[in-house]
Amino acid sequence: MKKMVVDVLKCIVFFLVLIILLNITTQIFVDKRARNEIIGYQDIAKNSVDVLFLGSSKVVTACSPMVIWDAYGITSYNIAMGGQSIPINYYNLKSAFLTQNPEVVVLDVGYAFQKDVFAGQPARFRQWLDFSPFSIVKVMAILDLLPKEEWPDHLISLLYFHNRWKELSKADFEKNIDFTYGAGGGVQKTSDQPIRLTILPDDEITDSCGSDISMQYMGKIIDMCAEKGVKLLLLNVPSRATGQTNHGNGEMLQRQWNAFADYAKENNLLYLNCLHHLDEIGIDFSTDYADWSHANLIGQQKVSLFIGQYLKNNYNLTDHRGEAKYSLWNDSYLIYSEQLTSLGINILPKNYTNELSSLNQKESVQIRDNNLLKADNPLTLTSNDSIHYNKLYWSFEAGSTYILSVDNMTLTEGVGDYMRILLYDYAHKKVAFETKFNFNSSSEWVFTVPTDGNRYTLVFRQAAGMGVDIFGAELLKGTSKN
Repeated sequence: MKKMVVDVLKCIVFFLVLIILLNITTQIFVDKRARNEIIGYQDIAKNSVDVLFLGSSKVVTACSPMVIWDAYGITSYNIAMGGQSIPINYYNLKSAFLTQNPEVVVLDVGYAFQKDVFAGQPARFRQWLDFSPFSIVKVMAILDLLPKEEWPDHLISLLYFHNRWKELSKADFEKNIDFTYGAGGGVQKTSDQPIRLTILPDDEITDSCGSDISMQYMGKIIDMCAEKGVKLLLLNVPSRATGQTNHGNGEMLQRQWNAFADYAKENNLLYLNCLHHLDEIGIDFSTDYADWSHANLIGQQKVSLFIGQYLKNNYNLTDHRGEAKYSLWNDSYLIYSEQLTSLGINILPKNYTNELSSLNQKESVQIRDNNLLKADNPLTLTSNDSIHYNKLYWSFEAGSTYILSVDNMTLTEGVGDYMRILLYDYAHKKVAFETKFNFNSSSEWVFTVPTDGNRYTLVFRQAAGMGVDIFGAELLKGTSKN
C-alpha cells in the first residue's frame, strides 16, 4: 500500500514537472510579437489594477492607461487586442480575473456585430492562447470555441511551433515586460482619406445590438462581472463610421451602437457612446486618426483623457498618485512620455478635457434661470502659439434662435481689434455663420440654428499670440435678454 502511494505521488510530481517544462519551453518557442498587447498584465502585481479595458484594435489604439494614470491617478490595463471578438473577450477577461480584481471593466461594443466567433481572424485567438499560461480557463476556451480536431495543437502550443527553433534569437529567452500597461498600441500616421462624417441621432437604432453569438457571450461577461462584484461599463470608442467601411455600412454600425443604450439600461449598466461626444473629446479625424477606426498617438491622448474623466466622475475610483506602492507607475509614465517626445508627439495637458471648452459646465459655467451659459468673470483666454478654437456650447436645438452677449472684451496680450465668433458645422468641418465682437465694448449676436440635422458648436476663434479677458459672457435661448 505504501509503495502504491509513493508511485502515485511520483506520477503526480512527474506530470507537474512536465507541465511546468512544457509551459516554459512553449513561452520560448511562440511568436512574441503581440505578447505585451495580450497578456502583459500577468507581469504586474496581483490585484493592482482598478480598471481593465477590453475590446478590439479600436481600444488598443485609443485607450492609454498611462495617460489616465498621469491625469487621474487611476490604475488600469488595456488587455484589448486586434480582432478580438466578444467570445474571446469573455475568456480574456476570465483569464485576467485569475490575477486581477478590478473595480471596473470597460468593454468596447464595437465588434458586437461580428457573427463569427473569431471575428474572421482565428490567428488572433491563437496568439492569445499561445501567450496564456496553462490554466483551466485556457482549456475551457479551447474546448468551447474550437472543433475537436484542433484541440491538440492548441492545448499544447509546442506542437504548432516546434519547427520555429531555427528562428530563435536572444530575445526569445528574455522576458520583455510592458511598462506602459498596454498603452503602446497607438500609431503615428494621420488619415489620408477625405473627412466625411454624419452622426446619426441616438434614437436611430436597429432591432438588435449585435449578432447572436456576440450577445450570448456579452451576457456571460455581464453575469461574470456581477458575480465578482465588478462594475461593467459598455463603451464605443470614436470611429468615422460613415458610408462603406471594411466592417460594413457605417450608418448601420451607428444604429447598432445606438441600440446599446437601451441594452445597457435593461442590464443596469452605464454606456458611453463616444460618437455622441466628439466635441467634448475634441476629435478631428483628419489629424487624430490613422484611418476610419484607429486613433493615432494624439487621438489616443484625447480619447484617454475623456474616458478617464468619465471613470472619475461615475465610479468611486481611488487616485493613487502619491502612494508609495504605486511609485513605479510614475516611472512608467516617464518612459511612455519620453517615447512620445522621441517621436515628435506633443503631450496634451492633463486638463485638456476642461480646456476644450473655456465655458466648461462643471467648472466655469453656471446654469441659472433661463441662461444656457453664464461664465465666471473674467473668462480668461490665455495666449497660444497658434490659432486656438475655444468650444463654448454644442447642445443646440435645431431651428431655435439664441442670443450670445458679452459686457466687455479686453485684449491682454498680442494685437488685434476684435475676436471672431463662429457657429461651426462639426459634421462637415465648415463655418455656418460668424460674427465679430470688438474689444473694449459690449456685443450681442442673435442667430438661428439650421434645421438640417447637423451638429453645431459655438466657437471663439482666438488668434495666435492673443490673450483675452471676457466679462459677462452669456448665451440664452430667444431673441432678447429680457
